[in-house]
Amino acid sequence: MSSKREFVRIQAEVGLAYQPISDDDWPRWESGSLLVSRRQAASPTRSTDYALGRLLSDTFDPEVARFLEGLDHKVNALLELASDKEDDGELATTTVEISACGISFPCTDLNEGDRVLLTVALPGRPRRTVEVIASVLRTIDNRTDRWVAASFDQITGADRERLVRFALQLQRQLAQLHGTCSDCG
Repeated sequence: MSSKREFVRIQAEVGLAYQPISDDDWPRWESGSLLVSRRQAASPTRSTDYALGRLLSDTFDPEVARFLEGLDHKVNALLELASDKEDDGELATTTVEISACGISFPCTDLNEGDRVLLTVALPGRPRRTVEVIASVLRTIDNRTDRWVAASFDQITGADRERLVRFALQLQRQLAQLHGTCSDCG
């Protein structure tokens, strides 16, 4: 059976907040640069210092220089983990269906065609927050509640990667919970 889905969709409990973007405000968001600058401010990337690498290779034996550069990368990664925001307590926890390209969640005040700034706090340690611009594609009215399905129009590569990793981690945990299946041998 063929599927047009590019990414795996999972059901999860996440922190979720959304802010509708009005037609008047859309020109500020349309290019994507505002979202990118917000994401950079939220978690600045620590790039490799070319000057440091050059200094190390000029000063030390190449093997020692590679070791020190690797150590620098590890320290930067630890600093990034330590600086991650953990104060996303204000985001209401909601059951959603999410993938790296879209989300559906219970909502009564959004309609088809609306654009929203979504903030999603993924559970786990360290806690990761993803911010995207999404368009509501459809509404789904059930007997008990109303859901909206939205497609991510603007998402940084780092945030898409966070969503992919989150989905794979959850799938691994589910596989461990269910053990070996009869079809797998």
